[in-house]
Amino acid sequence: MNKDFKDKNSQPEREENYNELFEKDTESYTEPGSHKPAESDTSSSPEKKESAFIRFLKYLFPWKGDSVKEIIRKIVFLVALIVLVVCAVILGNRFIERSNSDKTFDELNNWKTEMENVDDNEENWAEIKALYPDVDFPEGMNIKWAKAYAANQDFVGWLNIPGTNISYPIVQGEDNDEYLYLDFNRTDTNYGNPFMDYRNSITELDKNTIIYGHHMRDNMIFAPLKEYTDPETFKQSPIIELSTLYDDYTFKIYGVFITNAHPEQNNGYVFNFMHTSFGSDENFMEYIEQVDLRKLYTTGVDIQPDDKIITLNTCYFNFTEARLVLIGRMVREGEDASVDTSKVQVNSNPLWPQAYYDKKGIKNPYSDYENWYLN
Repeated sequence: MNKDFKDKNSQPEREENYNELFEKDTESYTEPGSHKPAESDTSSSPEKKESAFIRFLKYLFPWKGDSVKEIIRKIVFLVALIVLVVCAVILGNRFIERSNSDKTFDELNNWKTEMENVDDNEENWAEIKALYPDVDFPEGMNIKWAKAYAANQDFVGWLNIPGTNISYPIVQGEDNDEYLYLDFNRTDTNYGNPFMDYRNSITELDKNTIIYGHHMRDNMIFAPLKEYTDPETFKQSPIIELSTLYDDYTFKIYGVFITNAHPEQNNGYVFNFMHTSFGSDENFMEYIEQVDLRKLYTTGVDIQPDDKIITLNTCYFNFTEARLVLIGRMVREGEDASVDTSKVQVNSNPLWPQAYYDKKGIKNPYSDYENWYLN
């Protein structure tokens, strides 16, 4: 064998990897009718999508990359949303409070109606005391209030103004703050419960029995008293009824006036209508003269030195921290409880607190008037 023949048929100096070549060939081969994506299609994966939650957050809150206009839009939207939520919560709470208040007063009214037909005798009292063995009922109290008193021993009576929706149980706390935001069942509420001044006695009424109640914007509690600034309301409903644990009383409405709660509203002076006693008949009549200066109209009802009065007090919105005061005179023994409403006369120039004149932008005609204090 010659040299040329041997060179032509010998293996190359770099040995080929035939297995590797075979694998490459088979990779490039595709079955007929099939499609293999181009190498460039699989070299990069698609960008991962944002979750719906992240997109929601970016829509709702200022985000990196937002324009100034977009940031302002989002802030305005968030503020509006917060206000809406807060208002919804407040309205929801007020609805619940109103519902609970209505339920409580309805239940008490039912007890009142039920017990009014129960005879006040020893046999019925024995049943009541057996039903409520832990309650110490005051001696001499009227049996018609037994269920209300058993539910709350701060209960002292019932106030009713015929012709209005004022008909409420009256409680008496240890001070004049206790029932401002507690209902009859001692549950927190903005409605509170009408309450008698803690200094007043119910066994024998004082010279001035004072009862407080909130002016609620849904016309609950003492809100209807605002209608008494119009003498036409007095003509329709001139009587106040107060039933205590021991007795029933009727008062003829004497006058209504507006006053201030704080000294800075009236040149440093507050007219004190919250005296439960006056020390003497002379002092009492001086007080009535002060009421006469302030009352919006004369009802034709008179007051004598030996009379007793009732005072209803609530907030009023004529000016900031205003108070509306309605005064009634107890019907005298043997006197007819009817009122001659034809005697009404409007007071053309009642005495108002300085805050009223400031709000109206008019001069106070009583600026030199000497303030009254109980001696």
